[in-house]
Amino acid sequence: MKLQTHTNTTYLPAEWAPQSAVLFSWPHTYDHGSYYWKPHEIARVETALFEMVSTIAKSQPVMINVYNNIVLEHLEDLLSKHHVNQDNVQIIVNPSNDIWVRDHGPITVYKDKKAVLLNFKFNGWGEKFPHEDDNTVNNKLHHFDILKTYTQEDVHFVLEGGSIESDGLGTLLTTKLCLCNPNRNKITDKAVIFEKLQATLGIQRILWLDDGFIEGDNTDSHVDMLARFINPHTIAYATCDDPTLPHYDSLLKMETQLKSFRQISGEPYQLVPMPLPKIENASYPGVFIPATYLNFLITNHCVFVPQYNHALDEVMLETLREYFPSRNVLGVDTSTLILQSGGLHCSTMQIPTGQQDA
Repeated sequence: MKLQTHTNTTYLPAEWAPQSAVLFSWPHTYDHGSYYWKPHEIARVETALFEMVSTIAKSQPVMINVYNNIVLEHLEDLLSKHHVNQDNVQIIVNPSNDIWVRDHGPITVYKDKKAVLLNFKFNGWGEKFPHEDDNTVNNKLHHFDILKTYTQEDVHFVLEGGSIESDGLGTLLTTKLCLCNPNRNKITDKAVIFEKLQATLGIQRILWLDDGFIEGDNTDSHVDMLARFINPHTIAYATCDDPTLPHYDSLLKMETQLKSFRQISGEPYQLVPMPLPKIENASYPGVFIPATYLNFLITNHCVFVPQYNHALDEVMLETLREYFPSRNVLGVDTSTLILQSGGLHCSTMQIPTGQQDA
């Protein structure tokens, strides 16, 4: 059996496919009763995101949603002071509740080789948090010059970008704990969900992770915290060596299941274990911080990897450098972002090029 890819009418590219831009929703301190960035946190969050924006803008466009004109002027001032290539940065006023554009932004597929921005519903990770602004962000994306030629389609189905991984060959990697959670679509049947995703994303099979969670993660086990395709034949995944932690057994079961997965050729996947760093923060005593190195972002020329001021940081950078020899693998301090259970991947969304390669 061989999965068809480029002959499909609908095709979901992998993250390493050519991109036209990377999308951000910029942080702000306007309290929506959701994630609220405290004044002493916002500067460090901006620093992490700005580091990515300035690096990406050297070689590909960046698009940024901001809450209002005050945030817009502040960001333009930052760009100017740091001599960022503003020809590659476009900012629009497009309010969001928070920065997690991976989940409230568009998921791009190709239909007849033309890019289509799919606007899935976003419900605050199962109605956990306010999401009224988040759920309308995609309505204004046509104001970005880059996206004026893109088609957009609304999909009346709850789906977050952080909950799915594509190998670019028709295989989707995801978790049962998230997609089959009734707080998303009131659907718990994997077969029904597969039919929906097959129709909208063009995928041909799903690798379901039945186990796997990290204490403190409130996404109901987004796969981009747990396991990621590095290439069509390789999966990196989170491991835990502390049996006293509540996610220890679940991650062991996930590892066992990953070892049982097969590529469409019948060969097992190459697996790359990535240990979880255990970090603590005085601002959140007694709260487990769900730090993971799996929340990396792949762009046209770089791979941005979370860093936590931990001994494992450099080890994980070197691990990923082996698998991305043609990209610059860079670490970004994510120690403040993770306090709100998110990271580099969660706060970005790649936009594939407008036309699929032949």
